[in-house]
Amino acid sequence: MTASTFLAAADACAKGCGDAKQVAEALSELESGSLWHELCHVGWERLRVAESQLRSFAIDELAKACCGKATSAFSELSNDLLRPPWVQLPSRVEDAFRTQPDELEVLCTVDCHPDMDDTGLCWHCWHKEECNGRPAEIQDLLYLARRLSGSASMSHRVRLAEERWSYFQQLGDAVAKLAPRKLLVIGGLGVSAVHAAQAVVLLPNASEAMQQVVRQVMRDNGAFERVTVVSHLDPIDLESFDACALEGFEPDGLLATGILEIWQQLRPQMNKAKVLPEHLRVSVALASSRLTEAAGVQVDLELFADAYGGLAPIPLAVSRSDRGTPLVPQQKSAKKNCLDLRLDEPWSTQTSGALSLALASAGSVDSLLLSWELFFESGKGWSGESLQALPARSHNLAAGDSVDLRWSCNSQRLWFEVPKLSLFTTAPLPRVFLLDWYAEMLNDASRNIAFARGIHQAIGKGGRVVDLGCGCGLLARLALRQNATEALAVEIAPHLARLAQRLLPEAKVICGDIRAVMVDEDQRFDLVVAELLDAGGLGEKIVPFLRHAKSRLLRPGGRCLPRSLRLRAALLDLRLSREGHGLDLSAWEPFWVPARASSGEWLGIDLDAGADWQPVSDVVDLFNLNFEASQGELIEALQEQEIDFKLFPDARRCNAVAWWFEADLGIGELGSCDLTSAPSRFRPASCEPTHWVQAVAGLGPFDHFTGERHLLMRVRTDGVQITWTPLNAPVPQEDHSFVAAWRQETAEVDQQLRDLERHLTTGGDLARLAAVKSAALMLAAQPNRFGLEATPEVVTRLLKALFV
Repeated sequence: MTASTFLAAADACAKGCGDAKQVAEALSELESGSLWHELCHVGWERLRVAESQLRSFAIDELAKACCGKATSAFSELSNDLLRPPWVQLPSRVEDAFRTQPDELEVLCTVDCHPDMDDTGLCWHCWHKEECNGRPAEIQDLLYLARRLSGSASMSHRVRLAEERWSYFQQLGDAVAKLAPRKLLVIGGLGVSAVHAAQAVVLLPNASEAMQQVVRQVMRDNGAFERVTVVSHLDPIDLESFDACALEGFEPDGLLATGILEIWQQLRPQMNKAKVLPEHLRVSVALASSRLTEAAGVQVDLELFADAYGGLAPIPLAVSRSDRGTPLVPQQKSAKKNCLDLRLDEPWSTQTSGALSLALASAGSVDSLLLSWELFFESGKGWSGESLQALPARSHNLAAGDSVDLRWSCNSQRLWFEVPKLSLFTTAPLPRVFLLDWYAEMLNDASRNIAFARGIHQAIGKGGRVVDLGCGCGLLARLALRQNATEALAVEIAPHLARLAQRLLPEAKVICGDIRAVMVDEDQRFDLVVAELLDAGGLGEKIVPFLRHAKSRLLRPGGRCLPRSLRLRAALLDLRLSREGHGLDLSAWEPFWVPARASSGEWLGIDLDAGADWQPVSDVVDLFNLNFEASQGELIEALQEQEIDFKLFPDARRCNAVAWWFEADLGIGELGSCDLTSAPSRFRPASCEPTHWVQAVAGLGPFDHFTGERHLLMRVRTDGVQITWTPLNAPVPQEDHSFVAAWRQETAEVDQQLRDLERHLTTGGDLARLAAVKSAALMLAAQPNRFGLEATPEVVTRLLKALFV
């Protein structure tokens, strides 16, 4: 298909005479990249409208076919290709708010366009008479997003404490040096108030639970009598402060909790107060951050890099740690300043500009590296970096080539756009949100090398291999490299299955549920590979999937990888670290590990970073699963157990249980550990660190152990979840009612978001579902405009519910 044919097909849709076969071809080829080389010169608005016309026509035709129980040219088109893409949304939403302050009206009209409004292709305009253009589902989405933001604000702040955010210490030192008579602290955790003689912590729109926690932090640090915690202040009270500490700057989006907007509103009444910090400067550079090769095994992942990473609405903090397997961005140009604010002076709420950044060395760019600097009176105070993804990767550029940028800032966020479409090597229309851990997994050399060795040991000089849950197809690729005679790859996510087929043209890729895949006896496989391992070992359903494979896919005497899996656990006394600030933040701990072991919940926590913890028991074995044993033996190994944890003599408190896996990939003797998610303290010497963290669930908390020093636990599993029931534990410390209420609210909001999508998907109303997803992208584009915090805890959960 040519660019002129693509645009003509879109125009035909607008005139009501679209050709279904041609539209389906246009949408498919737009993803593959072959069409993009011609289409990249049309301009952003023409591209956005043409794509929307084609997509809306396809959705309408699918609905007609569904009502008539007929097939159409779109029947084979994957639903994820009908999702609305991310196209310059921060600017479009911001422009809409300048002319229309009503939030629902913005959500329902940003995608409207004259070329669609009168053709029946604009869903909102088409439904104006039905619901005044404000469908109940979009109102529900906004309501749920606000509830999500309220509950996620607790998780976000405790993450700042877990990561030992150095800004707290820098700000606290500046407050102590200034020694104000009366200090106002805005946002954050409020901890800089501890350093003042008298202080008020202002947490705008904070829940009563958050205020209670901050009050407890003040009590635990001997500051309760001199610190007041409030969610709002009367203007007349502002004149009494002689200093203001802006604690709400963020390591991710910096302005994510609206700290600049709040300070801008208060500053006129506090013009005599000293503000800390005084000066903010932001610079930007071109960067390369996407994964282009699987670590340790030299498998080309350029297609993966082209396909994922563009749907990342807010900047994320850059970790320069040498731990784990995060992708470290490579700076590709010199930095240039884009934002320079004196916080003790008035500034414009609408700031924008243009930049041109020249590459220092040849290569492709896919992101922008933002450097934040906050200055106190004594000079530089805190600096950090965050990464803002571009919507697609650029072509390979020569050293000295320039990339033009437009940047804009309001009082809630800073964003960037690339005016020139032809910069990009694929269509900059991201519509899939892939969580960061996926790229980190592919960047895990220990994992990749271990599986490569295991595959080599299992198939020798040949054999037929099936890769269950193949993702982008890396393990199937490794099998073919090891002379596998045939490879079948199975993946349930349509976008990953399409990518796997492009990466594995010589293999067969099936998109669907693993348990629906069966083959005849004479077509069975010599090796089943399943890297379906999460931090706790079982959560990705490795047990039921391998049991199905043994019955329906594996030949007699065939091999499984992993060959066996052992789960191990220990009881912990888990605390937030005091490192860097020296403060007792234990009041936040119930919100740090909210998952309850008794309910089968757990969180992934890296015990080697961000926590002070001690084991209070010996390590015990939970389940030993031999996947090459009989089905009966596997079932027996999963039976309920009573496990006796021997407590150490100095154990004073137990508030968590942690567990991890040790996988035997057939490299050594049966039962050996070739790959593990264990923390460094318990990691076998033969194993290297991996990208996996540990599964941690809350217990009790229990203290005042008396009598025999042991804790007896009943442990059950259905092969996916693990539940823990203490049988002889002391009475746990009383759980605050607001902690339980927060847990329930968090679970309810996540479930209701999933239910909203499920309701529209199962009902077959793809147009209404697309409208809801488009509204979700707008919420992610300018969260603060809709009363949300622009933090990863909000935006990631919103996109995870609708765009994974």
